Amino acid sequence: MHPKLLKWLAVAAAIYLIVVGAFGAGWLVRHKDLWPNREITNTAQTLKRFAETQELVPNGLLHPRPSGPDGGWFDIRDPGRYLAGFRPVMGWDAGAGQFAIWLFDPAGEIRHRWPIDLDRLAIARIASEGLTPHGMAVLPDGDVLVNFSTGADAIVRLDGCGAPVWRRDGAFHHSIHLTGEGGLWTLENDVDPRDMTLRLAELDVATGETRRSIALFDDVFRDNSENAMVLRLPESFDPGPVAGRGAYIEGRDLWHANDVKPLGAARAPAFPMFAPGDLLISLRNIDLIAVLDPERLVFKWWQWGPWRAQHDPEFGPDGRIWVFNNATGLGRSDVVAVDPATGATERYFSSGDLAFYTEAQGQLAILAPDLLQLVIPFEGRVVEATLAGEIVLEINNIAKKATNARVMNAAYLPPDYFEAMPSCP
Repeated sequence: MHPKLLKWLAVAAAIYLIVVGAFGAGWLVRHKDLWPNREITNTAQTLKRFAETQELVPNGLLHPRPSGPDGGWFDIRDPGRYLAGFRPVMGWDAGAGQFAIWLFDPAGEIRHRWPIDLDRLAIARIASEGLTPHGMAVLPDGDVLVNFSTGADAIVRLDGCGAPVWRRDGAFHHSIHLTGEGGLWTLENDVDPRDMTLRLAELDVATGETRRSIALFDDVFRDNSENAMVLRLPESFDPGPVAGRGAYIEGRDLWHANDVKPLGAARAPAFPMFAPGDLLISLRNIDLIAVLDPERLVFKWWQWGPWRAQHDPEFGPDGRIWVFNNATGLGRSDVVAVDPATGATERYFSSGDLAFYTEAQGQLAILAPDLLQLVIPFEGRVVEATLAGEIVLEINNIAKKATNARVMNAAYLPPDYFEAMPSCP
């Protein structure tokens, strides 16, 4: 063979090996989540958000405003159907460069602001991502309860100035729901919010101490074949020990729990299948909504889908379970309501003028038979709308002319909710 041809064949073979090696290394880094996969992903997300908003902020916390430059901060679109009350909204404060909770009064004016300052709270940053506060509950005395996503491990009770009344370190995450009897339900893990040590935890609101804890794997899954089926695991499944943070990698983020809340006495009559105190849970990664008997540790009802990567199911006053359906990857989120007794299902906002999409997170509250509150984090807004899609109220977390900052949570509180108005002397 001619020497020049041999030389070119050698060069071609070397190039081929380099390309194959680079492809293999890239596949390994991506699918095994090795360095620098997260750095590359975060950079790509930051550049994408910069292209959309022309601003650099942590973790892509700015989003184009759906209503454009005309969108208002607190815009009452239909005064006749507007429900008077207080509305706490938790989100990124672009002016202060930190997260905060704003309290809007019935007239739409900001009555109070609670800062959420990780440095002041001395909460360790576990990761550079996932530092967003997630669960929120406002108390009648003006204090607030907050936990976080995956980057900071704590649940805290803050006074009107944002100072800690108490702080519990640990992987408490996603949701906080009051029991009405001095307790709260939240989600807790040993090490990482995405590992298999998930517990449904009831804490004391006054002290933060644990009242009871239900380990979904050890207490609910083990030795119960029907529970194992609901949780979509083989009965012989063993996740092994949790080696440390990030141990959910290799496919171990099997559930991704994002909500637990008790059935309150006021809505219990609408659900004869259940009892007050039964727990409604959401496991995002298996599209599961289920109701657990916390005493017998059996599922009374469950359903996988038709929602996709859902958040924040609610016991509705009409006897249906309502679900914020992220529909991740499909470009439009919506709401699904299912009757647990019959299986009859209805879907809202999947077509029509009210279009919204958040690929992750999201909250839902039922304010009246024909009025829902929707928290849309990746659009930086809260919308209250009728089931027909008519907007009654829109709250935009305005960062600049046509850009919103991330909104994580919101609620509606009746006009007589507070024993004392929040203040910071």
